[in-house]
Amino acid sequence: MIKHIFWKKALTGNKYVFNAAELKKFLELNGFCRYKLVDSEKLLLIINNIAKEVTPQDTFNYCLRFVEIQNNQILTNDFYNQGEQLIIRKKVILGSLTETNLLPLRDNKTICYIFYSNLFLEISKDEIKLRNYSETASLNGFIWKKSIINRGFIRNNEISVIELFLKKITNNELHFKSVISANGYLLHKYKNPSLTKVIIISDENTEAENQPNGGTGKGIFVKAIAQLMNVATQNGKNLDLSNNRFAYQDVNIDTNILFLDDVKRNFNFEQLFNVTTNDMTIEKKNKPSFTIPFELSPKIVITTNHNINGDSSSHNRRKFTIFFNNYFSDLYAPFQEFKHLFFNDWDETEWNRFDTFMVNCIKEFLREGLKQYEFNNELRLKKLRVEIDDNVFSILENKCDELETYYSVKELGLGNLKQVKIYAEYKNYEFSDRRLNGCTEFKFSTKANL
Repeated sequence: MIKHIFWKKALTGNKYVFNAAELKKFLELNGFCRYKLVDSEKLLLIINNIAKEVTPQDTFNYCLRFVEIQNNQILTNDFYNQGEQLIIRKKVILGSLTETNLLPLRDNKTICYIFYSNLFLEISKDEIKLRNYSETASLNGFIWKKSIINRGFIRNNEISVIELFLKKITNNELHFKSVISANGYLLHKYKNPSLTKVIIISDENTEAENQPNGGTGKGIFVKAIAQLMNVATQNGKNLDLSNNRFAYQDVNIDTNILFLDDVKRNFNFEQLFNVTTNDMTIEKKNKPSFTIPFELSPKIVITTNHNINGDSSSHNRRKFTIFFNNYFSDLYAPFQEFKHLFFNDWDETEWNRFDTFMVNCIKEFLREGLKQYEFNNELRLKKLRVEIDDNVFSILENKCDELETYYSVKELGLGNLKQVKIYAEYKNYEFSDRRLNGCTEFKFSTKANL
């Protein structure tokens, strides 16, 4: 705390008078400033490039601590009376503080920063640099205090429990790579306007059969992210974004991830279109609303036990689905496999392994981007059998096995072509149809190589 007297003794009586101009100077010398958003301002305290949002009451308390160390009870009592008026009621002093010219130190397209208590990491596709906090001044930005992880970083490349867990819930190396690419995407705070994906976490049985399945590890995946990021969680079961002005009220200016947990059946994904690609307006009960610019707004992750409807190009541009196999379930939990509670029962060495693995996920994402994993043949067939009738599947499998041959819908007894098109997609065929002599016919062809 920088000492600067902002009071003087009254000319008459044993009283003290507090000077507004000197009080403002005291606050600015000690790092208090205004931070401008799109349509509002926030009050920040920035010390050694570490920032936190503060309230007028926080500011009053900070000044009070300086007054109290003077060991003058009359001075302290006078500050209670006058300080409340100057700082909390009028707020003129706070509104006139200098606006900071710094911005939050943010990731960019090629660099990701992770902040630990002992140092911070600068991660690129090629290397992971360990940097001291004394270097932050040269980066021309401040670090949110809530973004600093309350543990030190020590590199440990031994295999971590979280990596073993992800290996269990993925089918092969390609599947594993897809999951860790989504992990890296969420840990990379840069908002790329050309990659505005909502990460949707499901499981194989849900994707294939549209049947709810819990306990597969979706929650653990998000909890792992939350060990490094500021996550705001919303209960998805009762979430209606269209009729709830305060749906995002747990989001703050330093929130990295908005987590919609276990969204309900028939969740309207279109309600996320705007906040995925534009600024995010936050309304909190009994507080002024504010807008977080797109580039500073949180990424979104959803867990679900139901299929997320919508297959248009607008949906697909915003969706990236990862799914876990059903190795774990309500009947067989990760605790039974690993004999301990994740995160709660880890020692320092396991945390070092975990942090190193997560950082490597970021590096992998920066190098390779998001990696899509397609269903294997068994699961694709399982999904197909849910989407089309058994008799339609039997007809197409047994009577329509020749390519470049037109088949009559009427003669085959097919009601319409919707399920035929789904079957063609499963078989990776080109589908075409025509009208001939008043009848609808269709054929399958080999897809051309692009």
